[in-house]
Amino acid sequence: MRALDGLMSTESADGQIYNVGSTEVVTIRELAERVLRATVSSSEIAFVPYAEVYGQGIEEMFQRIPSIEKVRSAIGWKPTLGLDEILAEVIELTRQEARRVSA
Repeated sequence: MRALDGLMSTESADGQIYNVGSTEVVTIRELAERVLRATVSSSEIAFVPYAEVYGQGIEEMFQRIPSIEKVRSAIGWKPTLGLDEILAEVIELTRQEARRVSA
């Protein structure tokens, strides 16, 4: 995927764990709405209690913002694609795989 091109282009990055992603703030609901628009889906958004999905004792996160400072410091990487572009790529790859499997 283009969003990760060149991520591990240096030996100093070998064996490290990096948080990679957009720094755009988006709620799960907003993400779901964007996916529906991008796929031209008539699906409805279902609100399922967090504990029902993940079990008891898992803290609910209302938004996630990755810190990309470690990867930026290590290899100079920074996001080059916006969330909508990434969604478009993932949707297209998923559709291609579905066509391949059904063929």
